[in-house]
Amino acid sequence: MNEQGQGIQLGNSGLAIAFPCYLAIDQAGRIVMAGPVITRLLPELAELPKFSAVFSGGRTDLSGFNQLESALGRLIQFSALNIPELILRGQFLRASNDQVILFIGSPAVTRMSTLLDLDLSISDFALQDPVCDYLMVLQTQASSLTDATNLADAFVALNHQLEERVEQRTASLATKGNELATLNATLIDEIEDRHRVEGELRLAQKLESVGQLAAGIAHEINTPIQFIGDNLRFIADTVGQLEEVFIAQENLLTVSTGLAADDLKKAIERADLGYARGEVPKAAAQALEGVERVASLVRALKEFSHPGGVDLKPVDLNQAIRTTAVVARNEYKYVADLHFELDESLPLVTCNLGEINQVILNLIVNAAHAVGDCKDTRGMGAITVSTMRHAAGVEIRIRDSGTGIPEAVRDRIFDPFFTTKEVGKGTGQGLYLAHSIIVGRHQGTIRFETEIGVGTTFIIQLPGTVPR
Repeated sequence: MNEQGQGIQLGNSGLAIAFPCYLAIDQAGRIVMAGPVITRLLPELAELPKFSAVFSGGRTDLSGFNQLESALGRLIQFSALNIPELILRGQFLRASNDQVILFIGSPAVTRMSTLLDLDLSISDFALQDPVCDYLMVLQTQASSLTDATNLADAFVALNHQLEERVEQRTASLATKGNELATLNATLIDEIEDRHRVEGELRLAQKLESVGQLAAGIAHEINTPIQFIGDNLRFIADTVGQLEEVFIAQENLLTVSTGLAADDLKKAIERADLGYARGEVPKAAAQALEGVERVASLVRALKEFSHPGGVDLKPVDLNQAIRTTAVVARNEYKYVADLHFELDESLPLVTCNLGEINQVILNLIVNAAHAVGDCKDTRGMGAITVSTMRHAAGVEIRIRDSGTGIPEAVRDRIFDPFFTTKEVGKGTGQGLYLAHSIIVGRHQGTIRFETEIGVGTTFIIQLPGTVPR
């Protein structure tokens, strides 16, 4: 500025060197001159646009010439509308020509990426200092005091805003805490629902298995019922034939004559009493055997299908295995012989009987299917169920002479809904539920050993034994 305070006296070249981002705004608010850097960054300045059409002062109103005059002597910051990252910081000053206001300043840059994006170098900033310390020298003591006052006011306002933000954050944390408690309660409910659904799924799978076995059990019952009926008809016919003998005997006792004796002899011959005396006891024994087989099947089915509750109780595993084998007989009797190698001194095991029955049934049925897949080439196969003690409790092994498990699927056989069986023959739930019951419900282990073409052995280990 000159000594009379009439404004900047530098020529265009001087302004360009000292302030490459200078601007000259006329009374119409148009940018009539601009430094080389700002012209390069904003080529639209060649059209002499209005200042307010190119720049925004944010909260500071710089929309007209009067507003620019009111900002004279203060440190001002504004940004380009089309390039928001281009921020200019400096002062508006009166030029020697009162009809023009000059802006002298530099780009305000806080990040290296902005320098690279705008392609700025140190020469594009105001002389000596890219953060406009040069402008601070131009400020008068009064303007410095005003700025300091404004800064203090801004600090108070910022402190107030900070307190409000702390309160908001505290309230937000409290809200988040409530939301977390709600989510935790929801998660607990979902876990309980999942346990309930898993229990229902196990029961549904058991009922499905019982339904699939019902037809086979009906067939099993039908055979003994047939020979029970045949033997009972034989007994009825024989007793009918003996009726003549009884009548003849009554006549003999009433009229003791030679003829009556002859009739009795003939009646005995017709009734073939010798054969009847030998066969009737056999028929009765066979009928009783058939009845016992029917009763055994019914008892086994009843014991297997009984829900048994959810409590863990001491159980005779050997008896559970025998019961399940009776129920599953129709699944394996045409393809394999079932053998037992049961340790009769086995202790009782604390478990859920219904769930253990389900696991054994699933494994026996799977073994029967595996044996059935190769029956045509080997004839009758074999399934062996054994029990024994081990260090932590008892062990159950179910071995088959089937096809073995392909190596490619061995890591997936306990996954839900995974099956290698054809459509309609398997749901993929049997081994998944077996794993869930043994590992999840009984804290035991289930694994398998398999060899292609030789067979598979499933090994179950259960803790929780008690003396008999």
